[in-house]
Amino acid sequence: MSVNHPPQRVTTVYLMRHGQTAYNVDDRLRGRADLELTDTGHAQADALGRLFAGIALSRVVSSPLRRALDTARPLATVAGLNVEPDDQFNDRDYGKWTGVSRSEVIQRFGSIDAAPGVESWQTLCDRVSRAFDSLLATSHGPAVALVGHDASNRALLTTLIPALGQQPEDIPQANGCWNRLEWQPDGWALVVLNASPGDGQQP
Repeated sequence: MSVNHPPQRVTTVYLMRHGQTAYNVDDRLRGRADLELTDTGHAQADALGRLFAGIALSRVVSSPLRRALDTARPLATVAGLNVEPDDQFNDRDYGKWTGVSRSEVIQRFGSIDAAPGVESWQTLCDRVSRAFDSLLATSHGPAVALVGHDASNRALLTTLIPALGQQPEDIPQANGCWNRLEWQPDGWALVVLNASPGDGQQP
């Protein structure tokens, strides 16, 4: 379970998903494949940078994979920061099924979770939860940005917002999206879910 109280002054976490890759277009499992962004993905990253210009971020933390790092860089640039890669926010490990069509894996095994060698959902949740605790413990506010993946984002959201845990696979996380988590007296609250630059929502 994640920490109950953030460090002093850290009250907002912007959780983002990387921009589009070729595997996203084909709906293949990305996992630990170190994929480049498509032209659309780079445009999504640049749009996030423009949207967050002027937002006071104290840190920009990212999965170590290229698609997340390249999405995080425009954010870090406008904030005058460096991107900080963190292995613990890596994508879910799909093992030998990395690069295979999602529908093919589900057809064969009934679900992604049932495919042999796939990192278990609980292991993923525990990993990103510990990383989030560490992020908060070493950060000062008021806001930090975290760029991850659909699976790692959904795992973190279900850990912080228990009401989302019933059907985590239904939590929308589009390429290039952002979510806003705010600390409130009774814990973390999800204020914005799956927003995209240009949709009218502001950080």
